[in-house]
Amino acid sequence: MANPNAGRSFGHDRGFSAFAEEDGVPPPPSDGLVDQLEEFLGRVGRAPFFAYLHVREPHFPYLPPPPFAERLGENRVLPDEAFRDPDWVASLNRRGGPTPAEAAELERAYEANLAYADHLVGRVLARLRQTGLLARVAVIVTADHGESLGEHGHVGHNDQVYAESARVPLLLSLPGGPAERLGRLASLLDVAPTVTQLLGVPARGFEGISLLDREGPADRTLSCRGADAEAALAVRDGRYTLVTTRRGVGLFDRQRDPGETSDLSTSRPAQLAALRARAERLSTDEPSLDEAPRLEAASRDALRALGYLQ
Repeated sequence: MANPNAGRSFGHDRGFSAFAEEDGVPPPPSDGLVDQLEEFLGRVGRAPFFAYLHVREPHFPYLPPPPFAERLGENRVLPDEAFRDPDWVASLNRRGGPTPAEAAELERAYEANLAYADHLVGRVLARLRQTGLLARVAVIVTADHGESLGEHGHVGHNDQVYAESARVPLLLSLPGGPAERLGRLASLLDVAPTVTQLLGVPARGFEGISLLDREGPADRTLSCRGADAEAALAVRDGRYTLVTTRRGVGLFDRQRDPGETSDLSTSRPAQLAALRARAERLSTDEPSLDEAPRLEAASRDALRALGYLQ
């Protein structure tokens, strides 16, 4: 694990026969974790296994190693700390978001980091092919969140819920399976029931729907919530998105407006009412944590360097 949010402090090491976690300030590149996974895949043989790899990149800070760092070029607008100091990024949001030139520079840094993450995934897939495992294993690639790079006047993640933060890749590769696009809304909640179905384990108590169920309910809605004290909430059905924030309510038609920029809350009253009713139910059904995890100093520092803690 290269992100403490998926580490021992939150209990995610339970059930694994081996668990490796890296943290530090700044967080190290994730290639060391991939080295360990490649070694494991080289000796697993025909035994059944479940492996989970969580790389940090393309998460902030935007510091990919060479040769990917060369894609950044010269910083023309932003200082070096903009790519490694979460407090500096937060200052952009406090003054209303980045200028177009600042956003473009952040986007270049993010894409360089993304290229490095893509390289890491490619290494794992290459190792699976080399060992012959790819012909018999299922592979799921996804992300826990997206990243705002100036859209809606914001940089980063956690405290806004528009498409640039909430829409993430979710790819499932099955041995011999054809490439196809799922014709329904999907969620990270769907990963756990998918894994249990692949393993032949009864799926009980999950809110998600297995990705192997290609149809699913026609009226499905999904939600996501921001992490700040006055959390923003987004509710999405098959076409529309409702976003509620401290500033008010917005309704967006993703078919015509995938970037969720044109508010239709005054012109689509039926869709607004339906999604607001769903949002109100979510507000009353939201579970609460009885006790926050006790973080070690190293994990706390790493989370602060990633922008999760102030």
